[in-house]
Amino acid sequence: MKCRINLFTLGLLFSLISQQTAWALPADREKPIHAKSDSANAEKDGVRILTGNVVITQGTIKISGHKVTIYTDKQGNINKVIALGSPAHYEEKPEPNKELIRAYGKQINYMIPQEKVEIIVNAKLFQEGNKFTGKRIDYNMKTQTVNAKGDSSKAGGKQRVEMILQPTKTK
Repeated sequence: MKCRINLFTLGLLFSLISQQTAWALPADREKPIHAKSDSANAEKDGVRILTGNVVITQGTIKISGHKVTIYTDKQGNINKVIALGSPAHYEEKPEPNKELIRAYGKQINYMIPQEKVEIIVNAKLFQEGNKFTGKRIDYNMKTQTVNAKGDSSKAGGKQRVEMILQPTKTK
């Protein structure tokens, strides 16, 4: 395994991520970010590329894939994280009393300022026992809402959205 990034650059990467996270639980923002990968590159334009079995965690947030690219603006604030994988994976705990939200897809875009996650191609999202599948799923972290889309260009017909919804629990 080759590591093409020095410890100073890796430390800078983690401090940039921690400055701009609007993660799930409030306590997550105060937790350190951990990143593991086979290799990493930090480019001058604010792009950080991690490849090979990438796992990034901060508190209850976990993003993984074979390649994760982190984008920052001119001020050094992280505004987008893109994970690619077969599948890429995203999870978060939205509130202390709620279950983990898990998402899988070929590409996962985490849009930090908008507090949105886009799951693209073979998208799956699991939320409180419910399951959503489709070509694309958009998840709003703030409102915890899901918007799923199918694919009408599929050969032999249309890939439809599928939902499995659990009955409301009565007390």
